[in-house]
Amino acid sequence: MSYNGVVCGYNSGTGAVTGCGLPSSLVTGQTVHLTLNYTAPASGTVQVTSTVGTETTESNAANNSATASTTITATTTADLYTTIRSPATATAGNAVQISVTYGNLGSVTATGVSYQLTLPPGLSGVRCDGPPVCNYNSRTGTVTVTGLPDTLDPGQTVNLTLSYIMPVSGSVIVTTNVTAANDSNPNNNTASAGAMGFVDIPTLSPTALLALILLMWGCLGQILRLRGIRG
Repeated sequence: MSYNGVVCGYNSGTGAVTGCGLPSSLVTGQTVHLTLNYTAPASGTVQVTSTVGTETTESNAANNSATASTTITATTTADLYTTIRSPATATAGNAVQISVTYGNLGSVTATGVSYQLTLPPGLSGVRCDGPPVCNYNSRTGTVTVTGLPDTLDPGQTVNLTLSYIMPVSGSVIVTTNVTAANDSNPNNNTASAGAMGFVDIPTLSPTALLALILLMWGCLGQILRLRGIRG
């Protein structure tokens, strides 16, 4: 808190706020404003009292003090989230690795945590690298994840790496979802990312390209000679 660049002092022992550089006199109709900021404690009520006084005789001292209070509501819920990272493109026939993270942004332990991954059906080579274990249903595209904790403490994260073989054409969208019995915010429980597949067409070196041109030229000459003989 400050006034015209002068920072106020706060005594944490007494709670008094002083030294804000406020003017020592106020003319008729003049007002000054202060904005107080503080970090809310974990719980309870914060009461703020403002008092003004003067050596000049006042006609009304009843309005020289004002008090307001704020009730702090403790955060007692879990807030699960998930993120996913995938390459934008992948070569057909190659293995693609997807990184998935689950975490708890809340202030209490999330209980009854459930994890799920969804892929397009009909893929091959779907697996998780190391713990946990992923079982892929090629008909539905659902990936059942086992081996992850069923509780997540505040600030805790868990990770997994999912792999699959990129098909010859199309894109592969991976969706991850996490839920808990006491989750307070479902808006960050789902995330998706995908990769577009392409076929890697080999390129020829200048030497190989020249050899191919000479071969084609030779074949063309042979065809023309055969036509000349038949004519």
